[in-house]
Amino acid sequence: MERRSARRLDKRLLARIHCNDHSCLSFVRNVSDEGLLLVTREICPPGSTIRIEIEGLLNRLRLIGRVVWSRRIPPHLFPAFGGAMGVRLAEAARTEMKTLLRAGTS
Repeated sequence: MERRSARRLDKRLLARIHCNDHSCLSFVRNVSDEGLLLVTREICPPGSTIRIEIEGLLNRLRLIGRVVWSRRIPPHLFPAFGGAMGVRLAEAARTEMKTLLRAGTS
């Protein structure tokens, strides 16, 4: 049974995440009003606060979120990336995410 109630849209967007003292490139795989799924080289532990920068059509979105879950991905599925993270966006970042959801990027 699906636990998530929020509508998700598939997106393929380049993002940079900042967690603790490091940053790395990642890809946004899908987005909702409340969060997003990131595929990334390095995962952050659940509970971590991260900064996310997403290149949009007209500007760069800067978001703050909290890692809800993270897990390693087998190398044969995504050879260039080591893991995935589900991120719940901070309340203030949700308005910015709605802009992304309306955008025609894919």
